[in-house]
Amino acid sequence: TKKTLPQRENDIEQLEAKLKSLESSADQTDKKIQKQEKKLKSDIAERKSDVRSMQEKLTELEQNEDLHSKAVAFPDIARQARDETANLHAGDAENLALWNQFLPACLEAIQNVYDRLDIHFDMSLGESYYHPMLADVVESLKQKGLAKESQGAICVFIDGFKAPFIVQKQDGAFTYATTDLATIKYRAEELKADRVLYVVDSRQSEHFQLLFATVNEWGFQNLELQHVSFGSVLGKDGKPLKTRAGDNVGLESLLDESIQRAYAIIAENDDAKPEGPELSEDRRQEIAKIIGLGGIKYADLKHNRDSDYMFDWDKMLANRGDTATYMQYAYARVCGIFRKGEIDRVTLRENQSALKLQDETERALALQINRYSETLESVAIEAR
Repeated sequence: TKKTLPQRENDIEQLEAKLKSLESSADQTDKKIQKQEKKLKSDIAERKSDVRSMQEKLTELEQNEDLHSKAVAFPDIARQARDETANLHAGDAENLALWNQFLPACLEAIQNVYDRLDIHFDMSLGESYYHPMLADVVESLKQKGLAKESQGAICVFIDGFKAPFIVQKQDGAFTYATTDLATIKYRAEELKADRVLYVVDSRQSEHFQLLFATVNEWGFQNLELQHVSFGSVLGKDGKPLKTRAGDNVGLESLLDESIQRAYAIIAENDDAKPEGPELSEDRRQEIAKIIGLGGIKYADLKHNRDSDYMFDWDKMLANRGDTATYMQYAYARVCGIFRKGEIDRVTLRENQSALKLQDETERALALQINRYSETLESVAIEAR
């Protein structure tokens, strides 16, 4: 970390110089320029936050005698980690045995998060599935004249890009780029895919530009590839959301806190009822989960996915405004109207009689609901 800090600081200086040049020479009324400037400012802020976090950790390390002594005793630990990764890629028996030991626990932990969010996959192939294909990918790129050796690594150089697309490192280890290329080849040839979407952080945009350009040169011009980028989640201070210790906020801890906050609101409202609480403890927990998880999902999806947005617990769980809680509250009230009117919703849906829209607001609502399928089609096409 200490070795990479100067380079990270230099990267920030270069980005700041680029932003200054853009601000002084470009047309500030041009929306594309405005978007570029906004992206640069966000990138600079995030990188500065990362540097501050690194500096704080270095200070903590130097002040912690035990950690500092270990860092001094094992100065090459980062290189050793890279060497072990290369050994794993090369099929080293000991590394493979360890990998097979760790994998089930990792998959179980990931599945727990998917289950909490009610996320399901029709088909799932891990990165390791493509590992046997990686050497052939590099060889194919060489044969087509796309990949060549550069400073001991195997790289693809694309016109218009300063950085090379590294497909095999000096130590022989493959990269994410190699795996991405293997997955594209598999999806095109085996799955017969005609469109592939990559839902990944906008900071990886250059990687995907290089990937797509390489794929096009490689011979998969008929496959539509799209980077569905998204911005960063910011704290109330306008900086990337971090824990008090300066680390990235984990998704599970975010879900836990959202449910806890929702539970506190539910319990307070239920306890304040004139005739006493109405909800059992199990029911409180159930509703808290629905509101807490729904609040996070909706807060994330309602924004333009390309834009950064500020994460605010109070706004996210508010029962007024553009929030999941407000929609859930409105839905509960509608269900209450049906119950009081003794109207069976299933029977109502199956009723083929014509609707009588006598009020202008009824007509406006019906027209909006009628656009639902149109909206879904638009989302599928534009991925937003």
